[in-house]
Amino acid sequence: MSGEVVRVKYEFAEHVPLIHVPIPGRRNPVLVVPTTNKVMVEAEATPAGRTLKLPANIPQEVAEIATNFYLKLLEEVGISASVEITAYDSDAAYAPYAYVAVTNAVIGALSGGVDEEILWAATTVDSALGVGDGVKALRFSAVKSRPYVWRSGEGIIESSREFTTVINTVAIRDLGIPGKLIEVDTLTHLAGMAVVAAFRTLEEGGMIRELISALRLANALWHALYGVELPATTREETHAVVEGLRGKAIVLRVRNP
Repeated sequence: MSGEVVRVKYEFAEHVPLIHVPIPGRRNPVLVVPTTNKVMVEAEATPAGRTLKLPANIPQEVAEIATNFYLKLLEEVGISASVEITAYDSDAAYAPYAYVAVTNAVIGALSGGVDEEILWAATTVDSALGVGDGVKALRFSAVKSRPYVWRSGEGIIESSREFTTVINTVAIRDLGIPGKLIEVDTLTHLAGMAVVAAFRTLEEGGMIRELISALRLANALWHALYGVELPATTREETHAVVEGLRGKAIVLRVRNP
């Protein structure tokens, strides 16, 4: 960064990895969609020190991982700079998005802004911290306003239409380590099919009720691999299992706005 104090302010739309199934050793695509919730972050960077100051209303787990990201980022780029999150206001229902919003603001303060190239570089820091693809994919919500499919190392396909969903967290589960996998290629193919089918449905004007088949396929894979249980669904309201932080799975209730 330059020798001056840099101040940035962002208002992000919360995004979630609506359909994505992590399979060890595979890079599966992620369908990312915006929700109706918003996150506002203001940050200030000064060209000295190595301290990240966060407000008390940021969840402790998020604060710890965001601090690790900040320190690793400084190490990777070889600079010294302190950052303070001077304001944080969020109605996000998906906790990992707070991590993404805060660290994207940190990146913006240190670099003077964010763009797709910078965000791709940031995902390498995420990887070093053990952050999964389902969360890494959310970084690009800073520069995308519509649903998109992201795949590690391959690029982004953005939808041609607007779409938002309403969510709330129903449960948080320990993800654990799956047992010995059989038919890994088949599982990987099914996980990818769920994303492709859902994205095609969105492009054709579908809403949540038209996504239920794709969600059921993805949720079934979560159950088969990790034993995640789900509540019953309806045509207007269903559930999605999504990746959390630090080996967690999060069950979301999703519906149309």
